[in-house]
Amino acid sequence: MIAAIDDQPVGAAWYRFWTEDNHSYGFVAPDIPELAIGVDTKYRGLGIGRGLLTQLFAAAQKAKVSQLSLSVEQDNPALALYESKTPSP
Repeated sequence: MIAAIDDQPVGAAWYRFWTEDNHSYGFVAPDIPELAIGVDTKYRGLGIGRGLLTQLFAAAQKAKVSQLSLSVEQDNPALALYESKTPSP
């Protein structure tokens, strides 16, 4: 998913399947993809990340992906967003 303002990308979110031999920090299992997200610092706090997650979750559900993993540092300002129960559009 790509978020854009005035045709300029300001954020993106995606998920990726990894293997036991080739994975990132959020790896849980080969059948559980890891989520990645980023929003340009100038556009944080405007709901763009929540919108990206909402769209990504909908796409994952449509693709029959029932779980996603995410590795995040405790001091990440977006931690509250990631811990929220249901992203809203």
